[in-house]
Amino acid sequence: MRHYGLTYPQAERIIRHHTHLHWRRFSWIGGVALAMLVAYMGSAWFDIDLGSARFLLLAGASLGTGLQLWLAQRAAYPAILQEAKEVRNSKD
Repeated sequence: MRHYGLTYPQAERIIRHHTHLHWRRFSWIGGVALAMLVAYMGSAWFDIDLGSARFLLLAGASLGTGLQLWLAQRAAYPAILQEAKEVRNSKD
């Protein structure tokens, strides 16, 4: 963000704002991942044998969490750059 002429606090505010907006946009993926994690831990707590499904629940929860974060960051990137350009142009 240095070549946009922004200070660190300005850049951090823009990045956090847009990342949070898009993280909320994909929050349903996090909800599904949380449900899988609860099912995984519940089967361990109550000693329920799910066989290979336990591994699939844990893998699905991990992939869902990673997918949510990756999609949020990828979707926020163009909006971050656009707002940085607007802030730079408003300074001139």
